[in-house]
Amino acid sequence: MKHLSIRLKIISVVILSLLLTILVILYVTTKNQRDNLLLANEKTLTTSTAMLNVTIRNIMLNGEAPIAVRTVENLQTIQDIEEIEIYRTDGSRAFHDYMTLEIVNRNLGKKIFKKTKRIPNKTIDNDHFREVLDTNAPKRVELRSVKEMEYYFPILNVPDCRKCHGSDHFVRGVAYFRLSTKSVYNQIRNANILLSGVFVVAGIIISTVLVIFLKRTIIFPILSIGGTVKMVGTGDFEARVPVRSGDELGQLGNEINQMIQGLEERFHLSKYVSRTTENLIRQRGEIRRAGERQSLTVLFSDVRQFTRFSEENPPDEVIETLNRILQVQAETVERFQGDIDKFIGDAVMAIFTDEYTAVQCAYHMISSVRAIDSEYGTDLRVGIGINSGEVVLGNIGSERRLEYAVIGDVVNVASRLSGLARPNMILISESVMQKLEGKVKVKRISDQQIKGKLEKISFYVVQGIIDVEKNRWLR
Repeated sequence: MKHLSIRLKIISVVILSLLLTILVILYVTTKNQRDNLLLANEKTLTTSTAMLNVTIRNIMLNGEAPIAVRTVENLQTIQDIEEIEIYRTDGSRAFHDYMTLEIVNRNLGKKIFKKTKRIPNKTIDNDHFREVLDTNAPKRVELRSVKEMEYYFPILNVPDCRKCHGSDHFVRGVAYFRLSTKSVYNQIRNANILLSGVFVVAGIIISTVLVIFLKRTIIFPILSIGGTVKMVGTGDFEARVPVRSGDELGQLGNEINQMIQGLEERFHLSKYVSRTTENLIRQRGEIRRAGERQSLTVLFSDVRQFTRFSEENPPDEVIETLNRILQVQAETVERFQGDIDKFIGDAVMAIFTDEYTAVQCAYHMISSVRAIDSEYGTDLRVGIGINSGEVVLGNIGSERRLEYAVIGDVVNVASRLSGLARPNMILISESVMQKLEGKVKVKRISDQQIKGKLEKISFYVVQGIIDVEKNRWLR
């Protein structure tokens, strides 16, 4: 069940529940039928025994013992009656000798009843027989192995009989019946077959109705929610849960739709937020106004002659071309595990954790922009400046509008170097050069005054970079 779909689980539970219910109903019904039929038999036999007792008494009052014997024999021809016997209290068969006849004649003081033909003797001696003699109550014994029932009924010494049989005992004998219950079980079996058919058909109908109902009200909505969530997981934020009811699943669908709408808005907003900001929010879970210091490499890339291009071309072409250039640069930064901090007009600011990766990225950014120029003939190039060192990171702005920014002298110098770089040129600072010994070929530019710095600085023009993986120089 662990790996089954929810649809199969619900259907299985419904079917198993109905099957269990049907089995319980069949068991209870069968048991009640059996008990009722056996009880009816017992009532019939009780009545028959009473009638037999009265019949024998009337016959014996007239001294007709042979008629009593024939009556018992005739009763045994009735369907399902296997055996009927009358036993004395000593366990011997009645009418097999003249003992009772002699006692009756003696009690009456004269020889009234004559000796007639006797029947063979047979005896009985079991716990059930003795229990009837002790309790003076009938006893029923079920023989399930052979599908028979035994009944023991006491023959009481009523006042009419005491004149002949004496009054020193309450029970004169026991009437024993052995009946076949095969017909009872046949009735039960036939009833079971009929009931089973009825319950199976009813179960199929009920199961079908329940499954259809559960599919429409529970399974399909859940599957629809799961399918929608799966689509959102693949990036399809247009997917929505179809809501067709106002129940709990309908409310859940509405809430999921609202959640998807929120995710879509956040997804679009994430395009305006740097990965550094996203990671910071995920890690801290809250926005702090305090800044922190960290050693980073800052890259600025600026499109050369873009002002003239924007003046000479229609606005939509300007925006399309700019987005094309910024797109390939952003993809290159992402490929080299950098982070776009911001777009500033036609400039890109990116940050890296090491100098060599930043210079590699710069080289491929120039190549990518050059390829675009070859394809579209825009005659646009980029100049790149790179600096590294300790920067300040923090949230800048108001309570209602914040921007996570990287600021400091390192950022300013990288921006100035980008402004000084010619088309297809990479300028790196002294701090970057110190980390790239043997990995780049450079030309030193010494003692240059740049805007925002009181002291003159030296920087380097990158003329080649070694490809460590292929062990060759890139120019």
